[in-house]
Amino acid sequence: MTGDKPLSLMPKLRFPEFRDLPEWDLLTLSSASDVNPKNDGLPERFIYIDLESVKNGILVERKWITRDAAPSRAQRLLSRKEIIYQTVRPYQRNNLFFDVNDGNVYVASTGYAQLRAHECPEFLCQLIHTDSFVDNVLARCAGSNYPAIKSSDLASIEVALPRQTEQQRIADCLSSLDDLIESENRKLEALQQHRRGLMQQLFPQPGETVPRLRFKECSDVDIWRYVPRGSLGLREPEDGVSA
Repeated sequence: MTGDKPLSLMPKLRFPEFRDLPEWDLLTLSSASDVNPKNDGLPERFIYIDLESVKNGILVERKWITRDAAPSRAQRLLSRKEIIYQTVRPYQRNNLFFDVNDGNVYVASTGYAQLRAHECPEFLCQLIHTDSFVDNVLARCAGSNYPAIKSSDLASIEVALPRQTEQQRIADCLSSLDDLIESENRKLEALQQHRRGLMQQLFPQPGETVPRLRFKECSDVDIWRYVPRGSLGLREPEDGVSA
């Protein structure tokens, strides 16, 4: 199809137990999943997911809303292990693998396409984040400032799929890496917060001349002193130019 990059039906890296299997099958996304499946109507009250609710694949905001107060875009009634794919500015990859089981009802905006995988949803979620898939999406987008793809065009994109057992094996491998990355990101955020806290303690606060936290060997040293800017060798900024 026009704008599509040709798909290789044999991956460069394959798990040993699958190396003797045939090439992957080439299907449209609509053959691999139900795209925007119909529902029987929205409940009286639900959690609404709009385009601001998902960041980097994480549901960061839950907005309770009633059916009568809901915007017209609230239409995608979600079930577990479905995927919502951001159709506006898809290069941001702010998609969500919906795996929430808290007893609440979730409805997504029509700014997302809803994908219900026929086989392995975890694999499909990994696949739609590949560079080749995103490139094919962008080739079908309309608009420059806010490029968007129609759900029908998204559904027509061809994807390569192996047998379900291989799909699950790949999904498990990549998901374990995702979990490791998330764990390391949490550690990094904790260290960054610790550093910010130390900076507040190790430097005097406005109006103070002694930091609240000092190293033991410096505890008997005189108070900190204020010195003119020029004595530090800093050049005074010229008019209209920041230092």
